Amino acid sequence: MNYAIIEDELYACRRLQLAIERLHPDYSLAFTAQSVAEAVEAILSQQVDLIFMDIELNDGVCFEIFNRINVSVPIIFTTAYDEYTLQAFKVNSVDYLLKPIADGDLAAAIAKFERLHKNNATPQADLSAIAAMLTGRQVQRILTVSGDNYDYVDLGDVAMVESEDRVVFIYPRTGHRRMTSFTSLNDVMAIVPNSQFFQVSRSEIVNIDAIARVSKYFRGRLIVKVNVGEGEKQLTVSALRRDEFLNWLGK
Repeated sequence: MNYAIIEDELYACRRLQLAIERLHPDYSLAFTAQSVAEAVEAILSQQVDLIFMDIELNDGVCFEIFNRINVSVPIIFTTAYDEYTLQAFKVNSVDYLLKPIADGDLAAAIAKFERLHKNNATPQADLSAIAAMLTGRQVQRILTVSGDNYDYVDLGDVAMVESEDRVVFIYPRTGHRRMTSFTSLNDVMAIVPNSQFFQVSRSEIVNIDAIARVSKYFRGRLIVKVNVGEGEKQLTVSALRRDEFLNWLGK
């Protein structure tokens, strides 16, 4: 099978290529493209069986490609955001993978493509997958509670989130810690963008924009210094989560 990768982040492109080579060494990479313009030119000039396509490219959103040319090649979309889910499934999409892409999810998407290819079938929208993604759609603000009063903090102003005895607090970039109506960090992670927020431990989530410094710690752990309204918080990333955290930090 000949495939293409349309992705504007070189690291993400290379990582995906290596994952495909690991899972399917018989697949051959035909071309890569980082922009809408490059993708249009490459698709018109080269024959491929499958395209892996990031949604947000250097010069716009990938759906602009379909406005310029007719694309009949099956597509597996890759992205860190789910806001384009419905649009992705309106075109000839095989699957929709959220970054960072796990090998299991990638293998399942390729297996789905191969089943469709073998049966000469046209990819159809997976409505259950769309519904699942939309259930966890992202929010713009976090509601806070203080006695009988409610207020909110813009998501971008949340430096970190902390859980204590089934009570979830947020630390704004300015001001003091505030209590929320959440009961677990899982509920928080379901509504925030994974590219911006990372759960460093069972009780803490950090916003990448609030990280002041990351340092090596003994036994393979990391120390993360976070700027919060009350000063600075120090978080610890375990050795087990170290590589995942650094991969997230580098994207």
